Amino acid sequence: MTWLLKKFLQDEDFEESHIDGAVALIRRYCIPNLGLLLTGFGSLIVNSVTNLSFPRLIGSAVAFSSKHSTSPGEKRGFYLWALSIVCVGSMASFLRVYSLEQASLNMERAMKVGLM
Repeated sequence: MTWLLKKFLQDEDFEESHIDGAVALIRRYCIPNLGLLLTGFGSLIVNSVTNLSFPRLIGSAVAFSSKHSTSPGEKRGFYLWALSIVCVGSMASFLRVYSLEQASLNMERAMKVGLM
């Protein structure tokens, strides 16, 4: 890995201590917040999937409204399906923003403590 980075950078002043320093920073600041970071990135994926399902939701709504006869159970099922997609996407968006912001604040606090 170090050889690959040296070849990529093509820098004469490059030292292995740069990589060791970066790994030490990741260990010091990211590892304690790993749960928050994984939660944030996982909810980012869920939020993206729900956002990508909106065109299908709109297409289903158009197809559903063009039907002449629908039963009350069919309407209820469609409304619950659409509502669940919107609610899951909203909750994932909130969780993504909250957890990544908390991880960012925790890392910032640790860096400030390290400076003092």
